Formats: sequence, structure tokens, C-alpha cells
Amino acid sequence: MLPTDEKDYSDYIKHLSNLVGVLSLFSGFVFTAYTILITRLPDPSIIIAQLTLYLLSTFLGIFLFCLAYFAVTVFYCCRNIPPLSKRTAIVNSLFLTSINTAMSIIIPLMSFLWNLTYLALVQIVQWISLIVAGYLFIIKPFWQYRKSKSSE
Repeated sequence: MLPTDEKDYSDYIKHLSNLVGVLSLFSGFVFTAYTILITRLPDPSIIIAQLTLYLLSTFLGIFLFCLAYFAVTVFYCCRNIPPLSKRTAIVNSLFLTSINTAMSIIIPLMSFLWNLTYLALVQIVQWISLIVAGYLFIIKPFWQYRKSKSSE
């Protein structure tokens, strides 16, 4: 039994780990569905096809954002975090950001390949907004949290 001043977050961390796994699976499924649809549609330039592709890219963006958010949330529950080294914080943040950025930019590039210019431009605006949101809601708070933990 745990003392009253210590809290056990292991169940919550397991839940977040399962959530990250499910979001990874959904992200892979949506990316695959997008790729199959854009390559197999006879005319992807019709409006309903572009709306479907945009909806899939929106879901992919949401899944990737939530995946990054919940992956970082686990650190808020850990009691024993190693001291912050500037290099580790920067590398981890850049790694997380670069993965989300790379996965998210592939979708507009695929739209450009099939000459779906307007769809690609809307997806690039969505991509930029997800990058800004990722910085504001994931990276910046994580840096502040790690700095506060390292000073303790």
C-alpha cells in the first residue's frame, strides 16, 4: 500500500500508453486510406472526392496532434524525471515535432502530385495551423514543465 502523500499513476500511464497505441493505429489506417483513395479514384478532381480526401487529412491531423499530446502527457505523471539537460529537451522536442511535421506535410504533397492544387493549399493551411497548435499546446508547455522539474 502506498503512503498517503504519494500517488500511483501507473493505471493512468497505462491508459495513456494504450491511447497512444490506438491513435497510432488510426493514423496509419487513415494515411493508408488516403493513399489508396487518391491513387484508385478514377477522377480525384471532382468535389466529393476532394471533400472526402480533405476529411481524411483532417482526421489524420487530429490523430497526429492527439498522439503527440498524449505521448507528452505521460511525462507529467512521472515522479522521477532525470534532470533537464538542454540538449535532451531540444532533441526530444525537435524529434516529436519533426515526426508530426513530416507525416502531416506528405498529404498536401500527394495532393500536389495529382494536380489537386486547391485541396493541397487548404491542407497546407491546416498543416501550418497544426504546427502552431503543436508548439503552443505541446512543445512550449513541455519545455516549461521540464525546466520547472529540473530546478527542483
